[in-house]
Amino acid sequence: MSSDFELEDEVEEVRELLYDIVKKAGPHGIETSLLAKEYEKQFVDCGIGQPLPSAWLRYIKVADEFDMRNEGDKIYISVIQRDNVPLQQKVASIVKETLSLDDEEIVDQDIKLKPLPLSGMPQCKTKVHILAATDPNNISIRLCAWDPMPDYLYSALAKDFSDESKKRKRIKTVQGRICVAKLPNGSWERVQIVKPSVTMGHKGYWVVFAVDVGVFHLAHEKYLQPLSDSVCAFDKVLLAKCELTGIKPNNETGIWSRNAQQAINNWLSEVQGTEIDLEPVSEWKMSKEEVPVVNARLSVNGEDLAKKLIENGYAQASE
Repeated sequence: MSSDFELEDEVEEVRELLYDIVKKAGPHGIETSLLAKEYEKQFVDCGIGQPLPSAWLRYIKVADEFDMRNEGDKIYISVIQRDNVPLQQKVASIVKETLSLDDEEIVDQDIKLKPLPLSGMPQCKTKVHILAATDPNNISIRLCAWDPMPDYLYSALAKDFSDESKKRKRIKTVQGRICVAKLPNGSWERVQIVKPSVTMGHKGYWVVFAVDVGVFHLAHEKYLQPLSDSVCAFDKVLLAKCELTGIKPNNETGIWSRNAQQAINNWLSEVQGTEIDLEPVSEWKMSKEEVPVVNARLSVNGEDLAKKLIENGYAQASE
C-alpha cells in the first residue's frame, strides 16, 4: 500500500515512545530487555503503540538521541543530552525547502470533529476499504457505505491545498488541534497535533495523527495549515477499526511477530482500492481515541484472512 505500510513511519513512532521510557529511566539508562517489557506494558497492551520491530535495537543504535553500552552480558540504553549531539538530518518528502515562517499568517483555529455514531455502524456483512494496519488487531477501515463522502472530502482537500504556490496560512500549534498536513505519500489529510517530536529535538517538528487513516506521522509546523471552509463542512471522522477474530499470535509472548505484521500488510496491499468483505462478530465499541472498533472477519475474494494467517504459520486459533 502507500507509505502507511512503510517501515520508516513505523520506526519513527516506536522511537518516539521508547524515548519517553528511556528518558524517565535517568542518566544511567535502562537495560534492553526491561525496556522492551516496559514498552509492551505502557504502549502495546493498551493499544497506543505497535509491537517492536524485530530489528528495533539496530535502529536505536544508529539514532542520534540514544547511547548504547555493554555492561557484562547486558546492554543499557540512555538518552544523550541534545546539546552534545548534532541535529539529526531527516530527509522527508514533506520538507523540501528552507523553513522560513516570517511571511506566513498564523491562524488560531480550534475545530472539533465528531466520530460516526455507533448506532450507525453495520451489524451484518458489509463492504470496506482497507486504509492501514499495524497487525491483525489494529486494522484501519473505511466503510463503502460512507461513499461518496470521502471522495467529497479529499476533493476539497486537493482543491484547497494542492496548489503549493499559494501563500500559506499556518495553524497555531496546540496539542489536540485539528489541521491539515501533507503526508510523506503526497496526500493531504486532516491530522490532529499530538506532541512535539522528541526524536527530532522538536525544532518545529510535531507528531501528528491522520484522523481519517489511523496512522502517526511527523510533520513540520510550517506545513500544518488551518482547515479551509469547504473542509470544515465535514465534521465527522471517516475512520473505523477492526480486529481479526478467532486468532492470536503464534508465540508465547502474545505479541504479533514482525513476520505476521509484514504478511498481513503485504496481503492488504494487494487489495488496495478494492472492496473487501467485513463481517462483524461483536458489538461495535468506541476506542479511547473515539474511533468505532469491532471484532470481525475480513475476506478477500472469499478467502478469510484470519484462516490464511493460521495456514501460513503466522497465527493460531484463539478458541
